[in-house]
Amino acid sequence: MTDGSRAGSRKGLTVKSLDLLIAAYALIHAVPILTVDRDFQLIACSGAGLHLVDV
Repeated sequence: MTDGSRAGSRKGLTVKSLDLLIAAYALIHAVPILTVDRDFQLIACSGAGLHLVDV
């Protein structure tokens, strides 16, 4: 389990590992994610600074 998913699980949030990898890539490269996936919404609401574009 990665540190990000462990931290989220302490708050009762769980997301898929692949979603965490995609989110990390988007954060590092400062690109938004176009999604309707709830996992990305959870990551964005966690204060990570992830920018989402809703469909």
